[in-house]
Amino acid sequence: MDADGTTLPRWLTYPNERWPVATPEEAGFRQPEFDQLLARYEPHPSTFWGERHAPGDFGAVLTRGGYMVKTWGRAHDYRYQTASVGKAFTLALLGLAVERLGLDPNEPVCHTWTGAGQMSHPHKQMDATTQHGITWRHLAEHTAGYAIENAAHWRRGLLPEEPWIRRAWSGDPDFDMYALRPPGVRFYSSANYVRLGQALTALFAEDLKAVLDRQLLGPIGIPPDRWEWLTLAQAHAAVDLYPEAPGYGQYADLPHEIGGVPVRGGPGWVCMSAADLARFGLLVATGGLWKGQRLLGSEWLISKSGGNGSTIVGDRQTFIAGARVATENLPGFLWVPDFTEYRFPPELLAPEEPFSEGHVREVAMRILALCLIVVVCGCIRGSRLAAEEPTPQLPAAEVIFAEPFEDANWEDRGWYDGPHMQLTSAEHVAGSTRSCVWHWEKPGDISPAGGGARARIRPVEDVTLEFSIKHSANWAWTGVPYHPHEFHFITDVDPAYIGPAWTHLTFYIEVVNGRPRVGIQDGMNIDTTRIGQDLVGVTEQRAVAGGNGDSDGYGKGDCYKAGDEYRNGKFWGPDEVYFSDEPGPRYKGDWHRIKVRLRLNSVRDGIGQRDGIIQYWYDGQLIMDYHDVVFRTGQHPTMRLNQFLMTPYFGPGVPHEQSIWVDDLKITTPAPAN
Repeated sequence: MDADGTTLPRWLTYPNERWPVATPEEAGFRQPEFDQLLARYEPHPSTFWGERHAPGDFGAVLTRGGYMVKTWGRAHDYRYQTASVGKAFTLALLGLAVERLGLDPNEPVCHTWTGAGQMSHPHKQMDATTQHGITWRHLAEHTAGYAIENAAHWRRGLLPEEPWIRRAWSGDPDFDMYALRPPGVRFYSSANYVRLGQALTALFAEDLKAVLDRQLLGPIGIPPDRWEWLTLAQAHAAVDLYPEAPGYGQYADLPHEIGGVPVRGGPGWVCMSAADLARFGLLVATGGLWKGQRLLGSEWLISKSGGNGSTIVGDRQTFIAGARVATENLPGFLWVPDFTEYRFPPELLAPEEPFSEGHVREVAMRILALCLIVVVCGCIRGSRLAAEEPTPQLPAAEVIFAEPFEDANWEDRGWYDGPHMQLTSAEHVAGSTRSCVWHWEKPGDISPAGGGARARIRPVEDVTLEFSIKHSANWAWTGVPYHPHEFHFITDVDPAYIGPAWTHLTFYIEVVNGRPRVGIQDGMNIDTTRIGQDLVGVTEQRAVAGGNGDSDGYGKGDCYKAGDEYRNGKFWGPDEVYFSDEPGPRYKGDWHRIKVRLRLNSVRDGIGQRDGIIQYWYDGQLIMDYHDVVFRTGQHPTMRLNQFLMTPYFGPGVPHEQSIWVDDLKITTPAPAN
């Protein structure tokens, strides 16, 4: 036990030049749950704001207790700027200043550094009217009153819906980089860390990278030549740091050097491999202890994620640490929201202590038994040992519909029902030149200019829809628990031109008030003679989305009358907002990659089974995962999905002109096994 009460387990170790390696089972992960979870993901390079990486240029690692357990991509050698992850390094520097230089974090910054004669305008100085009360802690905790953090958005007026920001906004990111209100209320902005990095540079009177090399990163085994940290000057000058936000870093204003010392990128932009970032994550997990020495107090060591699929995480309960560099489509356990302490999902861990003598012995015995089986089978077959054979690969997905939105030849790609959607070159994802824009032109509009259309797909029972989506900064939701409708799937039980609101089964994939959701309706299946009765187990001639009982334990659904018809609806989705009005990893005004899988449940002996699937990935994070849903009964046992609709519809009418952009859409189904 350390002097502050930190207890480290006996089995914890520290990497030297290389990480020691352990199997997931040795490290105490539940199997096959762990393997089954990982099998759902196909990690790939980040496309955040148009970042460009070659195929395979990404990296991620998962460790426990100092042992490397799992890697993805080029985990040991791919280094790339990690967006806001660098804030964890800046906060650590503040901790070093507090613990080793005696700095009081609650003291106003202007008592140490004012920036006089170094900033572009006098009103930005730390002793000016709006800044004089800002403390070091205010900057670190995003409560200093700064707003700007994306000069590209600032210039275009894409501001958060915050009156205090809009009142002070001039449209000039160089002028507006000052506290727009008195300190005290949290508002996440990288501008806080611009000032924090500048003030720390003045305090240390030394390159902050050199301080970290000497006092923190060197001691945990990361040599100076194995990482880099962009300077403010580099970030300011990099027009294409994020290609879809040209000039993003121009809010990182003067001073770019203090006393001849370059100011590092306090808001982020650390360039490091995932394997080395995980060393920092292990330091977070141990609360600052490394090989018996306390390098820094736990208060100054945080897990942190960045918008471009980069992360450092460290769990102080399980001693799991991990990192990712420019990596998308990984499990959610390699991501952490801001201002929260990281916790690894406990359901993936076995109750036994990892790396214990008994546990390791048990694992070893199982491995030995498996080896004996392999040897015997190998002798019988007269072939090589299984360990020498290639690992079987999961079958690849088969693309059954693709829409890159590069031209208006809609019918050539399978669209029908009068497609005339609008295209734009003003917004698009990396590798694309255009996107589809849903533009509601005036208040009260229900459908956007250009409308929507339908596409026929081969009848299948298992589909995955993928697309990228972005909302205008002024996008306003309905405020009621429905609409806008966006994407649908309909089945081969219904005709080609049927309206989606009343069918034998329609899927809805949409975002309502910032929350993603998947819904169904099967109004044509309702037994209208027994509305409100629970017919589950009584008959298969019934609806599953409302009106005739709860088919799968997810509620009875809604049922209501519309004219002469009974209609229904049932929905699944998280309680959290994933398309936020606030800047950050979930900002609605950024591109996000969505992936939704729908698999119809099976029908056995004429009975619909509870094994239908809904899965929803948001920027690679699995946020919905249902495997026990009923979509069809024995009434339609061979029902399959054969129609896709992209029909944006804002029923209450939009409050003002606003837009959504969609790009790189495709529909896949599992390829047949060989």
